[in-house]
Amino acid sequence: MSESLGAIDKALETKSPKDVVHAFLLNTSKEQVAYAAEQLVAIDADYVSLSFSNPELKKIEPWAGTSQGREVYVYTFSNVGIYWSVDGF
Repeated sequence: MSESLGAIDKALETKSPKDVVHAFLLNTSKEQVAYAAEQLVAIDADYVSLSFSNPELKKIEPWAGTSQGREVYVYTFSNVGIYWSVDGF
């Protein structure tokens, strides 16, 4: 089993916030993020990025602000690479 999928299993077992965040971040590739969100993110989870409400910022970073639901996590992590170059984490 890969480290990233093993981390999801561990997070589901321990329910530790650290394990959940770690597992999600290990699984943010376009191929894995939907599965990770389905396993680790509540359907009605809140997502706050950078500010609660800033229409100008939202124009350049569409995920900025507050959104609700599992799908915003999938959208954000699937598309952030379009806007940013991820060199390492």
